[in-house]
Amino acid sequence: MAVFMMINGSFVSIGTNVSAIYGNPKNHGGGFGPSQISLIAGSSTILGVASAFGFGYILKATHKNLLLLKVCVFGCFFGLCIGTYIFYTGNVASIYIISFLISMLQIPAVPMAINFASEITFPQEATVITGFLLMSSRLSGFVMAIITTAFTRYGSAAALGFLALCNLGSSITILFLKEDLKKYNFS
Repeated sequence: MAVFMMINGSFVSIGTNVSAIYGNPKNHGGGFGPSQISLIAGSSTILGVASAFGFGYILKATHKNLLLLKVCVFGCFFGLCIGTYIFYTGNVASIYIISFLISMLQIPAVPMAINFASEITFPQEATVITGFLLMSSRLSGFVMAIITTAFTRYGSAAALGFLALCNLGSSITILFLKEDLKKYNFS
């Protein structure tokens, strides 16, 4: 649950603060106009959804829930760490690239975490698990969005650094998870 709360919370925080992170010219890495911010956000979302389909295909073929989730969680952590540095330098092309890469790992992490939770808690109803995960992640997303907003006063890099720190927590937590495919083995 903690992994899902941090990953989804980071996703919500970036979405809530997209204008503050990308658009404030006094922030390192900021200064993008509204149309550029829309292009980055829209393209990132489309790439993330396409990536989720790709991860879903791999998951269906391999049934390696935990491995793929680890790839996404560690990728988000390292992407946000690199993104913090890139936003600090202000390199525009690199900001586009890192934004796309983070979304290609962060967006698929949400459905994969829900699927993984469904697998390890079987025979508990998937709807109960999904509802509990979404409810708890909305709370963490709300809190993380407020804290991220406070960090944007110190720059985009500071806000992304906070989110990277949160993702470090999920990266450490995921190391202790064990994969037990109860639902898959049952069928």
